[in-house]
Amino acid sequence: ALPEGEFRNNLAERDIKTQLSIPMMMGTQCIGFVGFDSINKFHKYVEGEIALLQLFAKMLVNVENRINTEAELNLTNRALEEATARAQSMASEAMSATRAKSEFLATMSHEIRTPMNGVIGMTNLLLETELSEEQKRFAELLKYSGNTLMAIINDILDFSKIEAGKLDLEIVDFNVRLLIEDLAAVFVNQTSEKGLELICTIDPLIPVYLKGDPGRLRQIL
Repeated sequence: ALPEGEFRNNLAERDIKTQLSIPMMMGTQCIGFVGFDSINKFHKYVEGEIALLQLFAKMLVNVENRINTEAELNLTNRALEEATARAQSMASEAMSATRAKSEFLATMSHEIRTPMNGVIGMTNLLLETELSEEQKRFAELLKYSGNTLMAIINDILDFSKIEAGKLDLEIVDFNVRLLIEDLAAVFVNQTSEKGLELICTIDPLIPVYLKGDPGRLRQIL
C-alpha cells in the first residue's frame, strides 16, 4: 500500500512484505522505533502482536531511562566526591589558619602587653612625683588612655572570646560624667590641631553614677 519511493524500494530490496513499527517514547521525545518485519509474505498483525511490541518498546525505554539515570547518578556522585574533597581541603586550610591565628595572637599578646604595661607603670611612677596641677592632669590622662588601650588590646587578643563570639559585660558602679570628661580630654589635642572646639554636654536628668560596663560605654562613645 506504500506509494512508490525510496522507503518502499528499501523494503522491497529486503523482501519485506509487511512491517509493524512502534515508536519508543520517552516523555514527549521519540528516541527510536522497534518493529516486526514479515519477509516473503504478507502478514496481518493482530492485537496481541501489537500489544507485545508496545510492551517491548516500553521495556527498552525503561532500560534507556535506567542507563541515563545511572549515568546522571554517577555524575552526581563524582560531583559530590569532588565537593567533599574541596570541603575537606578548605576545612584543613581553615584549621591551619586557626592554628596560625592562635599562635600569632599568643605571640602578639605578649609583645603588645609588655610595652603597654611599661607605659602604664612609668605613668604611675610619674604620678607619684612632684607635678604641677597641669602636669598631673596630663599624666592622669596618659594613664587613662593607657588603661583604655590595654582593655581594648585584651579584648582583641583574647582568642577564646573572639572564637566564641562573646565578650562579657562588666557590671560596676561608675561616674558617667567623669568618664565622658576623661574621654573628651583624650581628643582635645586632635580637635584643636584642626581648629575645632570639642564640647561635651550631659543631660542633667542622667544620674552621676550608673551601673554597667564603663569600658564598653567608652568604646561606643
